[in-house]
Amino acid sequence: SEFERLEKSKKAAGLIIYGLLATMLHNDQVQDKKWFDRIASGFQMPVIDQVLVEDLFNANRECIQQHFFYNDEDGRSSFQNFLYSFKSTPNWSFEDKNTFVKFQSTSGSKVIIYANKPEFEVNGVQDIQTEMTEKSISPKVIVHRGHSFHTEKTLSIIPGDTKVIIVGSCSGYYKLPIALERAPASHAIATRQIGTMRVNDPLIKGFCEKVRQGKNIIWSDFWSEVESSCGRNSMFYDYIPPHKNLGSLFLQAYFESIDNAKLQQ
Repeated sequence: SEFERLEKSKKAAGLIIYGLLATMLHNDQVQDKKWFDRIASGFQMPVIDQVLVEDLFNANRECIQQHFFYNDEDGRSSFQNFLYSFKSTPNWSFEDKNTFVKFQSTSGSKVIIYANKPEFEVNGVQDIQTEMTEKSISPKVIVHRGHSFHTEKTLSIIPGDTKVIIVGSCSGYYKLPIALERAPASHAIATRQIGTMRVNDPLIKGFCEKVRQGKNIIWSDFWSEVESSCGRNSMFYDYIPPHKNLGSLFLQAYFESIDNAKLQQ
């Protein structure tokens, strides 16, 4: 009834909202199924069950990532675990750039990870941006670590062509609309409750290894692999992967539909 009311009044934004909701529900409908199918035929939902590996690389065949750390207890401990996680893994080189660090794959596909040191949460991020500007590169993968009250700082500055966002902070799931408004086509991982390095580190490391190996990210398969290493930790089950994130699916579809509507005007 709301869809039909807005259709008559020609209110595009509201019409898109209810049209997308009907599209998301149409496969499970029993009553009024013809109506749901008709509405669904006019709306396109994005594909969020996988990321093609080529979409994570720039023209130079580099997957650029930026990891944000903040100068609080969680940020400092997360940074130390992050360093150990990659330093203890073969196929990665390490470079200390004073205010930030840089990991780079030494075999397989070229993956470059920039991460500011927590004590340089401002200067480090600025220095990373300076190097990226000089090299004409931009991150396709954004990772946020540390306390939740820093989350908006990270998500409010992500590039529009970001493809994957991993939010390791507590309740990061509820901040995702900020990121998706800036980068509607991104795939996001976040937790509804407590973020922990015991999940974040193996998740991030596993993701980076997949990319280094040049493999597409099939989220259901990847999530099963992460569960095998993190499943004993009850906090893992509060993390929401892209293929199970209906809120993210809806927001992606909404922003895309709004953009298309503007182009048609």
